Amino acid sequence: MTADMNNAELILNAAGKLNPKTLWVVVSQGGTVKTDSRIPFSLVRTMLKLGRSFSPLISQFGGGMSKEDLLAIIETVDVDEILTALASDGARLPYALVDMIDQSGQHIRVTLE
Repeated sequence: MTADMNNAELILNAAGKLNPKTLWVVVSQGGTVKTDSRIPFSLVRTMLKLGRSFSPLISQFGGGMSKEDLLAIIETVDVDEILTALASDGARLPYALVDMIDQSGQHIRVTLE
């Protein structure tokens, strides 16, 4: 990897998957930005791993889902598999995971950079 490569050019790593550096979350409404956060992707990976160890506590926040269903979702999330699948489908960085307007009119955008 050369020093002159920027995030848009750093598309695939040696394993053939996207190699994001950050997860960027922007929430806006009526042209006003309410949230603009960049989270290091290494922290996202760590939090998903930690989530597995705290998964029994998550059932109280699961919106009515059973503990077993929540555990199944958390335990099956494989970030590397998702990144490899995106890359094999031709995805390039930056890549918008979510770009939507919710019922209250908020524009929500979650991007891998």
